[in-house]
Parts: sequence; C-alpha cells; structure tokens
Amino acid sequence: MDCVKGALAGLLSAAAVCEAAAAGKIDFVDSDNLETIVSEWEGVKPVAPRRVLFFNEIFGYDHTSGRSYGEWTFRRAGELKGTWQIEQVKDAKLLADPGFIGKFDAIVLLNSTLLSESVAPGLTRALTDYVVKQGGGIALIHAGLDAFKDSDELLSLFGGFFKGHPWHSQGTWRFINEQPANPINASFRDEKASFSRIDEIYQFPAFFDRKRCDVLISMDMSDSSTKAAETWWEKRFGPGATREDHDYAVSWTREPGKGRIFYTSFGHDRQAFLDRTRLYHMFAGLQFALGDLPVKSGRKYAADVPEQRFDWANGPWRVRMAGEVAAAKGKRLKMVTVGDSIWMLWRFSSEGRVQGGKEAWNRYFGKYETLNLGMSGDRTEHVLWRITAGRDADGWTADNIFVTCGCNNSWQKKPDGTGFDTPEDAAKGMKKIVETLKEKHPESKIFIVGMLPMDSRREWGGAYNSIIKTFADGDRVAYRDYGAEALAGADGRQDRALFSGDGVHPNPAGYEKLAAAMAKDVK
Repeated sequence: MDCVKGALAGLLSAAAVCEAAAAGKIDFVDSDNLETIVSEWEGVKPVAPRRVLFFNEIFGYDHTSGRSYGEWTFRRAGELKGTWQIEQVKDAKLLADPGFIGKFDAIVLLNSTLLSESVAPGLTRALTDYVVKQGGGIALIHAGLDAFKDSDELLSLFGGFFKGHPWHSQGTWRFINEQPANPINASFRDEKASFSRIDEIYQFPAFFDRKRCDVLISMDMSDSSTKAAETWWEKRFGPGATREDHDYAVSWTREPGKGRIFYTSFGHDRQAFLDRTRLYHMFAGLQFALGDLPVKSGRKYAADVPEQRFDWANGPWRVRMAGEVAAAKGKRLKMVTVGDSIWMLWRFSSEGRVQGGKEAWNRYFGKYETLNLGMSGDRTEHVLWRITAGRDADGWTADNIFVTCGCNNSWQKKPDGTGFDTPEDAAKGMKKIVETLKEKHPESKIFIVGMLPMDSRREWGGAYNSIIKTFADGDRVAYRDYGAEALAGADGRQDRALFSGDGVHPNPAGYEKLAAAMAKDVK
C-alpha cells in the first residue's frame, strides 16, 4: 500500500510501517518499547569480540515487519550489550564465498525466503564447510528455513525441510517447553510447561527427526485449536500433507561436525520481536551458535540402526515417495521394487541429464499398477528403516516384490563413519529386509535380485551374491541374478556397453535388457 503522511496517529503509524519495510526500521510507536525490551536482556558475556554476518534479503514471500524488526533488534542488542557486532550484507553470492564468510563467528539467516544454491552457486559447499569443518555457527529465524529447496545437503545440515504452515499467523497456538533448564529457553522460565502465542508456525515433514535434533520448543498437539489446524491442513492438501507422528518441533539445535545450528519457527512478524520471551529465545539461540552459550544436552544425534538416510536422499524425493505410498493405499499392485538407485533410475528417461530406464519400464510394466521404492544412496539399513519405521511397506498388497540393495554398503561408510561393510555384514541387512517383507506381505512373491556386475567391486559383489542367494526358500522367496543373465559378458564381467559412465548403473540399453529379464518373473 502507499505510505501517506498525515496528522492522525493512525496514518503516521501506517507511514512508519511502510518506511520500516523499505529502510529496515521499526514503527516509531514501538521504538521506546523495543528499546526497553532489548536493554533488559541479560545475555552472557562473549568469550571474545564477535562478528555476525546478518542476511535477511528475500527471493520469495516478504515477511515485511519480521525482517525489519528482526534486523533492528539484533543490531541494537549488539550495540547495547556488546554481545556481537552485526554486519549486514545484501548480496547472497557473498554467502557462497568461503573466504568472506570465514571472517565471521556466526551467520544469521532471518526470513530470507527461498535463498538457494541457484541464487548463490556454491552456497551448499560454503555453508557446510563453514559449519562442519571450520566450527562456525548459523542461526536461522522463521523463514530462514523456507529455503534451500535445491540443496538437500543443507536441509540435512539444518535439520528440516519446510512444507507449509498449518498454524497461520492470526491464530493462537499452544507450545511445549521441552527443556525448561536449557539456557536457550531461559526466557520461558515464568511460563507453564505449555504456553500460548500468536505466530505463524512451520512444519517439517522431512529431514527433521528428534534423534538428530535437540528439540527446545514443540507444538502442543493436545490443544484442540492446535490439533484442529493440523487436521484442516491435511483435509485441504490430502494424505501425507502432515507428519504421521504428529511431532512438530518449533525450535531446535544441532551440532554437526565442529559447528552449531539454531533454528526457531518464531519470528513471522513484529509481534514476535515485541514479545521479550521469543526475542530473548532468539538472542540466546544466536549466542549458542556463536559458542558463547554452551549447551550440553547429553543426547546422541546418531540414530540407532536401522535409520533413515538424512542427507540429500531424504528431501523432496522422500516426500514424493511418501505421497506415492499414500496413493497406493488399499491397492493390489502387480509389482513393487524395493532398494537403491538401481531401481530409482527406472524413473529417469534416456533424454535427461541422468539417463535411466523409464522408457523400458513403460514398455514392459506400464500397463500394471506398480510402486517404485528405490532410493539413491541407500544402504541396507536405510531400506530397512523405510519399510519399518518409515512405513513404506504398509497399506498396499502386491503380487511381486523385487529387492536389490547392498551395493552402497560396499563403498559408503557406515553412518557412524567407522568404515565399510563386509559382504557378510551387508548380507545380514538384506536378510532382515527379506524377513520383514515376508512378514508384512504374505501374499507376495519376493525376488532377491543380486548385485549387478561392478568391475570395481567384483570380489565383494561375488561374495555378497553367494550369501544372499541362500535366502531363497524354494517357495515364496526366489533369487535372481539378472546382472549375470543380461548385463555381463561371457567372462562374467560387466558388459560396459550396457552401463553408464559411472560403472554402476545400467544405461538405457542396459535397462532394456534388465526389464526384459524381470518381465519373465512378473506373473
């Protein structure tokens, strides 16, 4: 709207709000109140002078007052308390410059909607190294995590994949203070265990898992209004639009590598910054990110095996897969493929940057009801997580289930970083997968598909296949070595004419051969 100056206080206030949006200032009617709130904050003394890189530029929705009030309060806190020196930048490309961001002790991303790798090429590597290797801290406020849609690595680093806000900015919602003794939550000490606020709250259907995040504040789903908003959202957007576990974190911390991450969903507009409890919570989160407010929760961030894969393979692809599983609910499918990227590449055509077997799949299996549960990069324990805790194997029935995985166990380190699996260890994972599928799907014929020929893993793959073929029972479980049958030469080695340049995945011609071999078993 236009800013019109006038004598009436209401018009002056409106004009000031417009000026705040344009110049990063606050409404004059709030200035005294904010000055008092900021001056009364009792932050901890920094161990050294702190430089903070502040970024609140937008590439999507403009949280107008949320940006201007956030900028003012963080800057003023540093000036009054000596806790940090804010240095604001407007060029997103500077965030992708390792030499530049390396000069700062922490970075604040405040309502910087749709900041992404495409906006600032190199952003993923720069921010990841800044945190994990250099020990830097990043504090993300509200829409600071409505971003990075093209970088699953950053979504994993920060701990959540934004997918809407069931709790809109005009509603009053209830929250749980999960850690009253945590100094980041000190401003809520006078609140009850469950408290109410007006704010816009996000949900994170992927990447967030409390095994990996130290949750500070969460939604109180026992509250009728808070629950009703979730229910409305799912009715509006359909199955899979909300979390099945109803676990909605609002604020959390992470300590990946040497660094520190703080995120809070609070901070949508001016109300959040005029509320000293939420504002002090944000300030404390930044002091945590700086390393000046040590917080030791004693929680382990690594999940027990089986676990979900928490890097790039658990973002939009995971969300898409969950939607496809939901769509298959109640259906009798002709075939389901469970495993890693060998199956995932059935989704890719021969025309794209990543060449796969989509055309072959459509020719041989397009007439059937099918479900592809192949996820690139998954080891056996990740597949096991998806068909158990992830519930990918629930809700549908199938005539045939084809399982292949284990290749990634041969060359990707274990989740704890201790090394690679032996063929024997990987085979234990495959055995558990088969046993789980047998139990969940007594109606299905299960085909264990041997690891395809890989010249770089020839001995490992041979040993692995010799073990997993013993899991066939002559009845419901069969073993198939389609690789040896259709993708290898007379000497048993990989036919390079049928594989892509990585030496792991079939090319379109190879997928044609693979589909023809599999089609014989689709009955």
